[in-house]
Amino acid sequence: MSERFQKLRDVATVLNDLSPQADARVYFEYMSGALVWSDEYPPIREEDPNPFPVPNLRGIWAFRTSLIEEQPREKFREAWELAQSLFPNWPGFLSERRDPSLRDLLAREREKTGDPFEELEQRWQAQQAARATNAVKAS
Repeated sequence: MSERFQKLRDVATVLNDLSPQADARVYFEYMSGALVWSDEYPPIREEDPNPFPVPNLRGIWAFRTSLIEEQPREKFREAWELAQSLFPNWPGFLSERRDPSLRDLLAREREKTGDPFEELEQRWQAQQAARATNAVKAS
C-alpha cells in the first residue's frame, strides 16, 4: 500500500466523524486546483503541534473537482474510491459538492488565482513523454 493511501487510513476516523455545516465556506484550494468547503477537515489551530494534514486530501479534492467538470482525472480515482470506503460520512462526499452546476463557481475562482495543479499536470505529462522518447532512443 502506498504511503499516500496509508495517510488516508490514518485520518479516516477524524474525517468520518465530521458533520456538514450549513455555514461552511467554499473556496478554491490552490494546490489541488479544487473547490473545498471549510467543514471538510477539522479546524486548524496554530498552537496545535500536530495539525491535521490537509495535503492528504488534495487528490480527493482534485478528483471531485474533475467530476464537477465532467472529466474525471483517472489518476485520482483510486484515492477517491478508497476514501469513500474509509470515511463514507465525510461532508466532502455530499452529492451537491460534486454537481456540474458548480462549474461556473469553479471557473470564477480559478480566474482569480490560476490553476497550478493543471500546470503541474501538464509538466508531468511532458516529462513522461520525454522519458518514453529517451527510452526508445536508448534501445
